[in-house]
Order: sequence, then structure tokens, then C-alpha cells
Amino acid sequence: MLVGQLRHYSPMMTYSSFELLNSNIECIYSEKSGQNIFQDMFCNTAIKINVPSTNSFFRQLAPDFNVEIDLIYELDQMWYSLDYGLTNTSFTINGTIDQAEWDKLESGLVSLQFYANDTMNNIGSGEIIIRKDINDPVIEIISPSSMDVFESLAPNFNIIITEAFLDTIWYTIDNGMTNFTCSTTGQIDQEEWSLLAEGTVKIQFYAKDTAGNIGLTEIYVMKLIPETTTTTEEETTDTTTTTTSTTTKEKTTTTTTTIPSISPWNLFEISSIFTLVIALLISKRQRKK
Repeated sequence: MLVGQLRHYSPMMTYSSFELLNSNIECIYSEKSGQNIFQDMFCNTAIKINVPSTNSFFRQLAPDFNVEIDLIYELDQMWYSLDYGLTNTSFTINGTIDQAEWDKLESGLVSLQFYANDTMNNIGSGEIIIRKDINDPVIEIISPSSMDVFESLAPNFNIIITEAFLDTIWYTIDNGMTNFTCSTTGQIDQEEWSLLAEGTVKIQFYAKDTAGNIGLTEIYVMKLIPETTTTTEEETTDTTTTTTSTTTKEKTTTTTTTIPSISPWNLFEISSIFTLVIALLISKRQRKK
């Protein structure tokens, strides 16, 4: 029966050890308190994965990793794989997954396997499932339509977002200076809409997924401010105005004379008098002859 030490190895070069009694079929770990812990197993290398965590999301940038390794004999080598051992990448300290290997992967689930062996060729492994997501959310604007016209009332909107792991939706009507969190349906903020001048308005919708990918879609509409009309009733007088102007080099004098209008009855009286005068004149001439 071999008496040795269980070595705890972290690729950041830290060690701890426990007394070990080892046989081919049973490992007996004896803590310093003297209590024995029996495990019915072969004493192979064990790997603990601290980082990344299960179902973590990552984008284009390859993830960092941190592992701890327990082994009986001296550590020989460590490596990891992203394709179940078809491609293995060796490492000596905790760090970052090889970017070139990460770039080969499409969006979806990724099995990250770590391996380590000791000088007696005892191999241990650990596996964790993470997610790679490099696709931006897709946004489709149902309403409003391009160049729709709106007046003082802010427009309603309806959008559809294609994204399995949607996190946040927001919009802006001032190029991102003010952002409003929203759902897929609603109304543009009325107060913000009222601040806009008349003309073309760009509405931008954003969507972010759990991995941090951001999708953007925008549309242009028209804001029309209605004209304000004032109706004034003016009293109309039945008068005729004649204006006479006299101009000199020094000054201009304008004289305005208002001639009252003549009613139909007054016209009849004047016509009768005129006819009578004509008749008298004709009668007088005939007498002279």
C-alpha cells in the first residue's frame, strides 16, 4: 500500500495537500484531525471548473477560464477542447480560451472540456456547457409606416422581435439623447413628442439579448403642427370713401372725404325734380317762339 500525498493544484501555482493511503481499489483520505474519509473509487485526477459557469453567455470574445486540479502524483500536463477532443489546446496557467478556436464555433451550445494528467498518466476531466451568441436581435416595425403623418398626438407603435434570449427593448426619437424602455407595443412618450419641431422625425427601436448583442431598426415619420386660425367679425358700413392725395417735395397731404350713400327713395325724388325742371325749361322756350 502506497503512502503519499494528494496534491491540490491550481494553474495559478498554488498547492495544498492531504495525507493519503492508496490501494488499487480504495482511496483513504486522512484529514489532519485524524478522521479517515473512505471513498470507493480509483484515485484519478479530479478537475474543478470555477469559471465559466454553466449556461453563461458569450459573444465574439472568447471566455476566460479558471480551474483547480486535485491529483496524486506530479502534474504532467493540462489541456482543453471545444469539440470533444478533435482539437486540443494545452495550457499551463488559467487564462482565456484560444480566440481562433472560439471563432470557429457558430452560435449555440458549446461543450467546454478540461483535461489533466499526472506523471503516472492518470487522466481527469471536467466539462461545462456554455452558450455562444453572436446574432443580434431582429426587429420588425409593424406600425407606424414610413412617412406616416402625425399631429400633436404622439403615434402608437407595434414591433416584432425575433430573439430567443431577449433582455431589454427601448426607443429614442432624439438620436439616443433620451431613451425610453418599452415593450413591443405602446405609444411614443407624449411629453417628448410635444418637444419636437414640425418636420421629419426618426424613431429608433433597440433590442438587447442576454449575451449583450444589440439590434436596431429605425423609421421616419412626419410631424405636422396644425395652423391656428382666428375669425374676426367686422361691422360693415354702407359708405363710399373717396381719397384725394396731394404730393409735394416736402410733404404729402392726404385728404379723405366720405360721401354718404344715396338710398333708392332719394334717387326717385331727385329724378322727379330733374324731370320737372326739364319740362319747365322746354315750356319756357316754346313760349318765346
